[in-house]
Amino acid sequence: MSDPKPDRILAEESDNPWVKLILWAHEDPIRSAYRWNGFMKYLVEERLLFLESLNVTEERRLGLMKDWGIDSAELRRASPLSVDELEHAKNLFPIDTNFSQLLPNITIDNLIFRKELSFAGAIFAHTVSFKNCCFERLVNFYGASFNFGATFSNSLFSKEVIFGDAQFRVAALFDRVTFCREVIFYSQQTDNNFAAIFREAIFKAMTPGFHGRNFHPACDFHGITWPKIPKRNGDKKTEDTIEDALLNQITSYEYIRTQAEHIGQLELRKEMIRRELAC
Repeated sequence: MSDPKPDRILAEESDNPWVKLILWAHEDPIRSAYRWNGFMKYLVEERLLFLESLNVTEERRLGLMKDWGIDSAELRRASPLSVDELEHAKNLFPIDTNFSQLLPNITIDNLIFRKELSFAGAIFAHTVSFKNCCFERLVNFYGASFNFGATFSNSLFSKEVIFGDAQFRVAALFDRVTFCREVIFYSQQTDNNFAAIFREAIFKAMTPGFHGRNFHPACDFHGITWPKIPKRNGDKKTEDTIEDALLNQITSYEYIRTQAEHIGQLELRKEMIRRELAC
């Protein structure tokens, strides 16, 4: 028997400084990723200053830079915050925070986000956790960079969620996540190493779109609840809508089937064939 999930609280009521940073970043809806990335850039620069103070070999220094996620080309290109913006962001954290040691854990768990969130182009410089969160509006991670692990286990996406062109450098965890609406994982450039765990996930409305993602053998689709197949014999007013939905579903089934064949997941392949034939 699994342990009960912790209660969720509203993001606005949280004392978590990372949550406060997200809410502050979204006060500027046009530049929310700019504020987030600017603070990530500052943390990386602080980490580099700490690294320079260590008496280590060049080889060891380069290894630590990689381990700590501070060799990111995306962060080097990110714009810095203004002096006032940086001071405001730092004040969201406890007064005794050592910012050179802050990066390893970005924990944003057990929360309810009632407003639309845009992390489009956001850089997560280290492991980030959104476990057991409820997202009540659209969430946009288009083009985001997850430089280490990303965990969404047990979360609920009530509206659309976009991971198009997002970069996952480590297997992302979507186990037991409920997706109530459309889920987009498309990649315009071929991603040859897409790894994610969807064990016991629930897709209520749409089969996710993965076009452009080549599945890594570590992908896990066991125990998934797939959406109902749209019926052709619906209302006349909705015939066109149903045909469009069927076409979208079939396209997703075909792509997942070919990827399942490629990585040798025969049960997943069989399920996609069954669904194609049922359309």
